[in-house]
Amino acid sequence: MRQYDDHDRISFFRMICKRQIKLLVGAIVYIRLLMRKEDTHYLMMGHALGDSVYAFSYLREYRKQHGYKHVTIVCSKSVERICSFWKDTFEDIICIDPRVIRGLQEVPRTIWGQQLYSFAHRDRITFVPPRCNTILRSYWNKVYSMNQFIRDFVFQIASDSEIQYPRIPHEDIQSIIEKYNITKNKSVLLNPYANSVRCDIFGLFEKIAEILKKDGFRVFTLTSSERELGIKGTQSLQCDLVEAYWLAEYCGTIIALRSGFLDLMVFAHCKIISIVDKDYGAKDFFQLEKWEVNPDCFTIEYENNDQVVIQQIADIMHMNVEGYKGCI
Repeated sequence: MRQYDDHDRISFFRMICKRQIKLLVGAIVYIRLLMRKEDTHYLMMGHALGDSVYAFSYLREYRKQHGYKHVTIVCSKSVERICSFWKDTFEDIICIDPRVIRGLQEVPRTIWGQQLYSFAHRDRITFVPPRCNTILRSYWNKVYSMNQFIRDFVFQIASDSEIQYPRIPHEDIQSIIEKYNITKNKSVLLNPYANSVRCDIFGLFEKIAEILKKDGFRVFTLTSSERELGIKGTQSLQCDLVEAYWLAEYCGTIIALRSGFLDLMVFAHCKIISIVDKDYGAKDFFQLEKWEVNPDCFTIEYENNDQVVIQQIADIMHMNVEGYKGCI
């Protein structure tokens, strides 16, 4: 049996203290929100891009069916950048530090927080992130898909509620197309930046790029900053979400690790191939196909075999060549 020394005890004590401080900060923010304004409903988006995309898509129906006349979005900077895509569904935004967001998310997970959130103040604030809701994760992972979870459990609206598509502002990408010689509907965008697969990511994507280039595709790596490196054998395209959206429509295909980025890209008229770890517990919950927004979504489960993934991608891209209509 392991013997715990003073260093272990101090580390454990520090961890407990940090969590309690985080919870205390979250509780203070929670109470201040409830005291700020009586005629608004707070929608706590958090900092996850994907969760927020689903919530925004149902927000118009949510406020309509529950009769909320004034809605205030609470989020971090990472989510604030997509708020304008659904700007007619809310009135105000409160943007706060991600560390405070994490503390705020802890509140409904405590016993007293559950009491406040479930009963006394459910009509004042709604927490979107699945981890903030009291339903057991092992249950919602098996029973729901993400869109069903937001619609049926978090928002509690009708099952036939209409999805509102984002209004992505048009971006002139002609200069990017000309600079990088991008071929319409015959180019592929790669996005290897996510934590949904445990493997040699760059090695896998290098093999994917190689096989695509042999099939005559132009291959590019999407990056959001200079710190992110492009895949060997591809050209890097450093761009924001709006540019990435319109590039996806022009190129025709995105191949990426499963991340919140794809939850937004699913609205583009393009083929999406999502790669996810076979052992990832919530892979079915987050499966893009279940939303039925884009019929050209495919999920590939990674099982420690690059060649299997590459063959599946090759098969899907062959479908793309023969039958995919591309951008509308």
